[in-house]
Amino acid sequence: MMIELNRKQFRQLAKLVYIGEWVVNSHRTKEEDYEFTDIEQYIYSFFKDFKCEDLLEYDEEHNMFFPTPELDSKMMKYIEEFLETNKGDFIGYN
Repeated sequence: MMIELNRKQFRQLAKLVYIGEWVVNSHRTKEEDYEFTDIEQYIYSFFKDFKCEDLLEYDEEHNMFFPTPELDSKMMKYIEEFLETNKGDFIGYN
């Protein structure tokens, strides 16, 4: 199966991947416990094809793709807004 995306759709997907990865892994202390790294890296690997150097960058030392500080800042605003809005909703949730 092949999925075709335009530039706008890829940018939205990259942002969703960032937020999803943050939710799943931000609390983990060991990288080997991280989930979804393979799919995250696969999606991010197309960033140059979509001219998204403002969102993502490749780190040769780590052989991985990372969000730029600009993307990190933008997405953390969404995450912080979510956490602030829902801070009481998770107390006692099992």
